[in-house]
Amino acid sequence: MKWQEKTKEQKNILVLIGLLSVAVLFIAYQFGLNPLFSGKAKVAQEVRDLQAKLAAGEEIAGREEKISQEVSVSNEEQHQADEHHIVPRENPLSWVTEKVYFNAREVGIEIDSVAEVGSPLTSRERTDKQQKNFGSYSVRIVAQCGYRDLIRLVKVLETSNPYLCVSGISVVSQDRTAEKHLISLVVEWPMRMAAGAAKSPDAAGHKPVL
Repeated sequence: MKWQEKTKEQKNILVLIGLLSVAVLFIAYQFGLNPLFSGKAKVAQEVRDLQAKLAAGEEIAGREEKISQEVSVSNEEQHQADEHHIVPRENPLSWVTEKVYFNAREVGIEIDSVAEVGSPLTSRERTDKQQKNFGSYSVRIVAQCGYRDLIRLVKVLETSNPYLCVSGISVVSQDRTAEKHLISLVVEWPMRMAAGAAKSPDAAGHKPVL
C-alpha cells in the first residue's frame, strides 16, 4: 500500500515506529557503543602513556649506566696515575730514583746519581704548597753517555710517564773519552700535595739497592 493510500492513523503509527527506532539506536549508541569506543580510546591512550614512560625510564637507566661506567674508568685512571705517574708524599726521592734506574737500564745507561733539586722550604712556603692539590718535584740525574744514548734516555723517561717534564739538559765533554759525555738532566714530576706536616725528603744522591 502506498503512503498516499494509508489512513492518517496508519501514517501516525509508522511515524511513531520510526521515531522509536531512532530513539532505540540513539540509546544503544550512547549507553553501549559510545562507552565501548570511549573505553577503547582511553585504554589506547594509557598504553601510549605507559610506553612513553617506559622509553623514558630506559633512556634514564642507559644514561645512569653510562655515567657509572665513565666514573669507574675515571677512578681507575686516577688510581693508575697515582700508582705509576705521581710522586708519593712519603719517600719521594726513593720512588723517583727507582723509576730513573729502571728506565736507564732499558736503554743501557749507567746512572751516576739522582739528587733532589731545590732548597728546603720555609714553614710558610711549605704551608702554601700543601694547600695545592699538586706540586712539582724535581731531581737532577747525572750519567755518562753519548748524544744518542742521551736522546734515548729522555725519550724513555717521557714515554714512561706522560706527566713528567725534562726542564734542563747539560752536556760536558770529557778529555778521556770522546764517545761519552758527562750529562746532567733536571726532571720534574707531578707530586700530590696534602694538608698536614710535610715529610722530610730523602737524602740527596740516594741510589736504590740493586
